[in-house]
Amino acid sequence: MSENPDPILTIVELLKNQNLSKYSNQIKETDFWKKIIPLKLKKFEKTGDFEFIFEVDDSISLDPSSYIVRDFKTAGIISVTDKGMQRSKGNLWEVKITLTQPQAFVFARVRGRDVENSLKVGIFVMEIQFDHSLLDGFGRDGILFAVRVKLRDLLKKAAQN
Repeated sequence: MSENPDPILTIVELLKNQNLSKYSNQIKETDFWKKIIPLKLKKFEKTGDFEFIFEVDDSISLDPSSYIVRDFKTAGIISVTDKGMQRSKGNLWEVKITLTQPQAFVFARVRGRDVENSLKVGIFVMEIQFDHSLLDGFGRDGILFAVRVKLRDLLKKAAQN
């Protein structure tokens, strides 16, 4: 991967009346993740300082009209690396999600910084690899749509906590 590749998917939101310190203090705890992950979790456990295992059993939409919905069952590992404050860009976390069945991998960068009584959050999906049998052949566009919807849901839930 090159030093500064362009993201595959970018989502930037302003969370009103939120601040970075609130999230920085909670991000290593399972309760924080359980509250905001927009999936039905069967299992979510901390296995290391900044590593979690999970099992998911949910349905995901693959199109804007929600006409194409697929059941989605998987398990995997989330590992997070806190890269700390990056000058005026705010705090940077690198997130790696590895799914075991179906096999898939997601690498994302998450930035957060305080701006005018709000928290500005950017989620930048840098890499996605997946088994082509994933989601019955709906491929990259369907997967990117589903990821975008779930990430927006995650940010909405975070703003409510």
